[in-house]
Amino acid sequence: MDEHFRISIVWFRRDLRLHDNPSLWNAVQESNDVIPIYIRDNPNSPPFTISPGKRQLIEKCLWALDQQLDACGTRLVILSGEPTDLFTMIKNILPFEAIYYQEQVEPNEIALETRVSSWARDNGVRMIPSDGLTVHRMREVFKPSGAPYTVFSPYYRAWSGLHISQPLPSPHNISSPVNLAKIMENDIPTPINASVNEAGEMAALNTMDVFFEKKLEKYPSHRDHPGIEGTSRLSAFLNLGAVSPRVVAWRCLKEQNSAMGGAISPAAVFLRQIAWRDFYYSILRHFPHVLSSDFKERRNTIPWENDQTLIEAWRRGETGYPIVDAGMRQLLQEGWMHNRVRMITASFLTKSLFTDWRVGEKHFMNHLTDGDIACNNGGWQWAASTGTDAQPWFRIFNPTLQGEKFDADGTYVKRYLPELNNIPSSLIHKPWVIPHDDQMKYGVILGRTFPLPIVDLTLQRARYLNMMRPSEK
Repeated sequence: MDEHFRISIVWFRRDLRLHDNPSLWNAVQESNDVIPIYIRDNPNSPPFTISPGKRQLIEKCLWALDQQLDACGTRLVILSGEPTDLFTMIKNILPFEAIYYQEQVEPNEIALETRVSSWARDNGVRMIPSDGLTVHRMREVFKPSGAPYTVFSPYYRAWSGLHISQPLPSPHNISSPVNLAKIMENDIPTPINASVNEAGEMAALNTMDVFFEKKLEKYPSHRDHPGIEGTSRLSAFLNLGAVSPRVVAWRCLKEQNSAMGGAISPAAVFLRQIAWRDFYYSILRHFPHVLSSDFKERRNTIPWENDQTLIEAWRRGETGYPIVDAGMRQLLQEGWMHNRVRMITASFLTKSLFTDWRVGEKHFMNHLTDGDIACNNGGWQWAASTGTDAQPWFRIFNPTLQGEKFDADGTYVKRYLPELNNIPSSLIHKPWVIPHDDQMKYGVILGRTFPLPIVDLTLQRARYLNMMRPSEK
């Protein structure tokens, strides 16, 4: 860009980092002074409530970001209120000329960008958008016709054929206006036992290093087993932008070895998951109706029953199916759930309890620390067979078989359902078959210390298939 600004704002949103941050990097290169700003959202802003765990992680990331910016010569300005009102206030004190920001994909965020852009035009301010939310720019991954992809496999072929550019470095010196303190509100509270290496960007990069150095090799075989700590645990950091998706993809390329005997390298398997994230972001950007209705419009006629008694049992982790209940209790306790178990619990709610996927989508967002609107929506619609690239409508996960396959010794179930700790592995995923006398021996009384199954899977499967067949004709 030929233009140079005296003062610019960097509007941090879901890019709470210094490294590979195009908005920050460009602003520093193209401005004399930079004002780093974060505007707090209403915790209950649409379309979903921000979970307590996610709110806490945001605060930690903001604190860490402020510490890093301080080391570079500036501070993070954190404000609350309507962005256009806040920008008006700032401009009256520090007459900035440009706002650098990372473009988002959620409809409410796009509407906010439009509102701020209108304000900027009226006030002689340049709005300078950047990419960075995904590995590749969304405008680069299109069909030859120019239409967005709606199926993952061809999307991935196009995605993987694009060059992944080298991530940007972190700026070392950031000049800020001398009167920056005049627009600052209260300082960010310091997290208990806070260390910049254990929060925000540094925590994200450390988590990434641990994964690639200690877990990547076995990722393809371990990732589906919830009893093993075999996943990256990067999802929450990626969601807030404490780590750049391009940095993760770049690391995959560095780690990727040539395939042996036709096998796919572990790094390539993990990189595919990053591509899924990009794909769901593209879907939300180009088909925003998915937040309120089925991607496959013909599915909008599904007669969901939404039995509140069954829904509440599912939410509490009291369905009587151990792998489902363990997952739901993990969600309540930790604000996180293993991805394989997310699929199992989602299939159970939609296809065994005949519940609208939007009920589950909202519950997950209310509790997940890594709650990601695009990915959560894509996952729920996939499980309910209403979305793009969804699993076939007639495929229904059997939680008992899934548990026996992916948690054979019951490690995961026993971690979150300690009342089942004494049950042998051969029975852990079907405790209802245990005779009453043996229940006493194992210290569990079905219907008292652990619930009996709330539905009959065989009956529910038959009912679901009969319910769905008319929409498939």
